[in-house]
Amino acid sequence: MPEIRPFRGVLYDTSRVRIEEVVTPPYDVISDREKEFYKSLNPYNMVYLLLEPDYPKAAERFRRWLREGVLKQDDRPAIYIYRQEFPHGGRKIARLGFIARMRIADGDELMPHENTFEGPKMDRLRLLQHVGANLSPIFSVFDDPQNHVENLLREVIRDEKPRVDVLIEGVTHQMWSVDEKVVIGKVAEKLSRSYAFIADGHHRYESARIYRDLMRSKLPRYSGEEPFNFVMSYFVSVSDEGLIILPTHRVLVGADSKEIRRRIEKFFESEVVRDLDEMFERMRERAGEKSPPIGLYDGERFRVLVLRDSSTLSGSVPEMLRDLDVTVLHALLIPSGGDLRFTRDPLEVLRSVRATPSSFGFFLNPIDPGKVREVALAGERMPHKSTYFYPKPLSGLVINKHD
Repeated sequence: MPEIRPFRGVLYDTSRVRIEEVVTPPYDVISDREKEFYKSLNPYNMVYLLLEPDYPKAAERFRRWLREGVLKQDDRPAIYIYRQEFPHGGRKIARLGFIARMRIADGDELMPHENTFEGPKMDRLRLLQHVGANLSPIFSVFDDPQNHVENLLREVIRDEKPRVDVLIEGVTHQMWSVDEKVVIGKVAEKLSRSYAFIADGHHRYESARIYRDLMRSKLPRYSGEEPFNFVMSYFVSVSDEGLIILPTHRVLVGADSKEIRRRIEKFFESEVVRDLDEMFERMRERAGEKSPPIGLYDGERFRVLVLRDSSTLSGSVPEMLRDLDVTVLHALLIPSGGDLRFTRDPLEVLRSVRATPSSFGFFLNPIDPGKVREVALAGERMPHKSTYFYPKPLSGLVINKHD
């Protein structure tokens, strides 16, 4: 049950910079090529903080931007209403949420649904230790079946001009700040009676928790109200129609081809299809079956794989996860320690497989948000990068500074 608080956000001064030149997606979806592109847009672009490998340099740069007035901190604590409008499935969809500080839980009260890796956690921890700020929000989903929070947010912004209104790569991003205590109190009260789970930002959340524990251990007088007890989070209702999950496909590089083919023969029915389009069509058609379909490209043929016997997973995979294609894939086809690469672009999978010997491309269907909710409530975790919530909240719209 999340506890939220308003905060004095740090925002770019739009009289000094064009917002579309300085904001970015979250750090972990920015490729090396995209990083260089963002750096070329503006010397104050957020990648100079998010992806600076020299953590002291990132901290000094952040402080300098504040001194120069490129970044300015709001005078009053607020929550920040965030609306995104984007095309999907042939129509325009809008998603409405808000950004606030959230108390970091001692256990798994804020329920994760994906596994994490030590390297990215330590990277984000060191950046947080030096910069002393949440540069981008984690993405949390809460339960609000009657849409009380969404209706309240819509009423608040109905006649208000947004502080940010920008179109980036087909997505319109709008943000308002709300400092009225009554409104904030109503939102906080609703959230306190709801559950929440992490949709995106597992590494950043766990890094924030480690940072909280380290800071807490250094204080002889700990109150629980110190800024490091909170992390900036973007909240969206699980019933919001704009809560879209896209699949993340996999490329297994340098695999033991004979072993992969042996596993396919042993565990799966295999249907050869003509091309990528037919493969996805068959995957959609079979998505409701007990055993989930998995697309495969081995450099020569496209196939749709379906597990022969669902009981194959009974001894190794929790029942809640057995109907997920990503779980079946990682449990039976991808060897531990394999060189695994992730992409949302099916054509990139094809290019990678064709360019690299002994490679296999695996294609997945999107996961329903309701299934993610079930997994989180059950206390289970999916494999890394099982979900890609779209569109991502921007980094740099608002920053939560700890001091």
